[in-house]
Amino acid sequence: MLGQKPVRAVGWNLGLRLYLVLVAIFLPTFLSYYVYTIRTIEMLHETEVEDVIRMTSLRIEHWASSFGALDVPGGRDQEALTDELKRIAGDSEQQAALVQELRRISLEKQKEALAQELRGIIGEANGIEGLSLFVVSADGLLTPVASHGPSAAGKPVLEDADAQSKNRQLKIDVVRNNQPFQSVSVPMHVKG
Repeated sequence: MLGQKPVRAVGWNLGLRLYLVLVAIFLPTFLSYYVYTIRTIEMLHETEVEDVIRMTSLRIEHWASSFGALDVPGGRDQEALTDELKRIAGDSEQQAALVQELRRISLEKQKEALAQELRGIIGEANGIEGLSLFVVSADGLLTPVASHGPSAAGKPVLEDADAQSKNRQLKIDVVRNNQPFQSVSVPMHVKG
């Protein structure tokens, strides 16, 4: 035993050093993966929101173009109905009254059909809580046509007028009851 060197035991010091080296190697990799995953989820969410907005606006545009103009009651068959009323009615006062009554009834039917379409959109599980639809009146102001849902204002706000005048989509973030929501104003152009 005289010439033997003492054997050093592997102690806590070496174990701690190896652990710290492993942490130093894997922690940046894990953090970069975590940040990448969070950013990917946020991008997917944004894409999903954009898709829902686009599909809803296309659905309303399609409804309006196939059912008729929202600001002109009667839509496509207005001339045919007016000609039929002229043929049936004899004098001009009776004719004007019948045309006005037809327009009123046609507008009510359109609004009912639009309200049903809005209820259908709100009823789907796509995250839309409320919809309001406006048309541009002759004097250039937004006029309410229909709205549905608990968060539907029913009257235009500044963002709606800005979106219409700039002809682009505007988004604002709203916090209600400590829950974040997004309000989107989308101008639509219906060719009827």
